[in-house]
Amino acid sequence: MAAKALVPEGRHSPVATTVGSKLYMFRGVLGDRSAKHRPSDEENNMMYIYDVIERQWTKRATTGSFPTACSESACTSFGEKIYTFGGFTDNQEYTSETHEFCVHTLVWKKLEQTNSSEGPMRKCSSGMVAFYRDSDERLQLWVFGGYGVKGGDGKPNPGARFVLAKDRNKGRTNELHILHVSDGKWEGPRITGEAPPPCDSFTFIRVDGFRVVLFGGWVPETKHRSDIVYILDLRLKEWKTVAVGLLEKVQRWLSAKKWPAGREYHTAYSLHDPDAREPHPALLVVCGLDDRYKPRNDMWVYDVELQMWEEVSYVCMYVCQSC
Repeated sequence: MAAKALVPEGRHSPVATTVGSKLYMFRGVLGDRSAKHRPSDEENNMMYIYDVIERQWTKRATTGSFPTACSESACTSFGEKIYTFGGFTDNQEYTSETHEFCVHTLVWKKLEQTNSSEGPMRKCSSGMVAFYRDSDERLQLWVFGGYGVKGGDGKPNPGARFVLAKDRNKGRTNELHILHVSDGKWEGPRITGEAPPPCDSFTFIRVDGFRVVLFGGWVPETKHRSDIVYILDLRLKEWKTVAVGLLEKVQRWLSAKKWPAGREYHTAYSLHDPDAREPHPALLVVCGLDDRYKPRNDMWVYDVELQMWEEVSYVCMYVCQSC
């Protein structure tokens, strides 16, 4: 009798990213909202790995200095390393810790922050990308937005805003910080252009060597889930906006030009390796919750150069990584 194939227990909000042809998934909230439960310490520190080529799951025990967050951490990858920031802990608290995980040694390491007072606030549901600067050969982690606790150790960067939620001292932000991995120093850069408003539960994906696409998220100031595309140039430190104007809305209504509904809690991936020499930057957006709080099952591809969306029924392209 053949052994039963491994399938991870149902969960939401795990750490998840890809390295090469493998998906790595760590922790998350097990069970549904009414029946969630805490796994054993041994199970809690397992890494689940899905091999896209072999089409099967494996799980491996990990060691080292584990993250305290159990869900809603920002996550990205670079080379053979996975990086996490922030998240929500089992004790119902927010964190601003940053961790590094090596996919070969299966060891976690906490990254020391030498000036945490200059870094982000304690939060979850933020976005993070890795950016390697050739000019000084330094790896940077860019962390944007999210929901968390105002004040504390963090310091907003110039121009950042904070919108309070119903919970005291908690809310959403559009702060952006850079962690220089080599020395553990945070930087609050001055960014030009029109930045996204304070938001959370968006996707923040690097699509080529220097550009990041932000899409979706809950925006408390408008009380809507965003359908605006924001592009961050990491070299110029500049935001650009691709909004749905009046003409575009009319064209969309006439089906002459399609545009996905605003959403949050969706998934997005770069359809090409962003570190390739000549990538054609494109973003795949999947599912999410729309303004009617209706779960979506649609898929869209955004062409960064043409600034056009196309709805697709299936994807016959290799999804490289979400970093």
